[in-house]
Amino acid sequence: MQGVGILTPDAEQALIESVRLRKQYGMQACAFVTKKADIPALVKSQFERIYAAAKLECYFSDSENDALAWLAALGCSLDKE
Repeated sequence: MQGVGILTPDAEQALIESVRLRKQYGMQACAFVTKKADIPALVKSQFERIYAAAKLECYFSDSENDALAWLAALGCSLDKE
């Protein structure tokens, strides 16, 4: 995340539907790196709500390495096919 990253209610609902669809196609979780977000707490709050509505785990960190480690611990693959 970089900048403000805040969504309107309509955009938030559209993202929930998009995340639900991605989950159907195999998305297991999402890790967010928020160190460049202007208001990290606000971004985290909104995206926690989105991923909870989509029933998909998410994680927030200031460190890309921590985020990748969390995904790896869940068994998520970083393979780029």
